[in-house]
Amino acid sequence: MFVMPGLYPRKITLGPADLAFSCVEPPAPCYGPQIMYGNGYRGPRLAIVRWMLTCEDWARTLERHGFTGVNVQMLPGPEPDFVGTIMGRATAPQPDEERHDHSPAADDHCSS
Repeated sequence: MFVMPGLYPRKITLGPADLAFSCVEPPAPCYGPQIMYGNGYRGPRLAIVRWMLTCEDWARTLERHGFTGVNVQMLPGPEPDFVGTIMGRATAPQPDEERHDHSPAADDHCSS
């Protein structure tokens, strides 16, 4: 079980095969893979790829990979025009139901 104080006021009980995640709302129209520094701008270079997807894209991706009970929603920011948070939850596929398609769902992304 985990609790996210101040963001989600109720406890979420996770089973052994459940997945829960949260991420920042993507800045439209910059969807897909985004390269960022894992240590921010203060440490050694550590380039990582984060995926900025819409709620619908997250749901399709999880379902395509065999997850069930998928629920992905946007929680609005604390004030109008503030950045929101995407919250997602799903049940992982059983080992004999796993799919091996690891391609990302989003093809469009912003490049620099």
